[in-house]
Amino acid sequence: MVNDQCPFCHPQMDSKQHIIFENAPCYFLQHDKEQDVLEGSGLIVPKEHHGNAFELTIEEWNDTYAGKGFRYWLKQSDNRRIEKGDR
Repeated sequence: MVNDQCPFCHPQMDSKQHIIFENAPCYFLQHDKEQDVLEGSGLIVPKEHHGNAFELTIEEWNDTYAGKGFRYWLKQSDNRRIEKGDR
């Protein structure tokens, strides 16, 4: 299910929101407006709209909360953010 009004169901509708990484069930999103609070911060959200966390599939739950999905990938040293001076 996709919600037409949900900014996470349609991340491409906001030009300041960027899909940094995605796999089959989820996106890792970063928004330009939020980067001054904590640079490199973002959200891991399922591609399918759900009313609450109890509606997530096992795969979505693992990728967004507990498993070796996105969270595992993001913690790997090879996937760290490039510092501005390293570019």
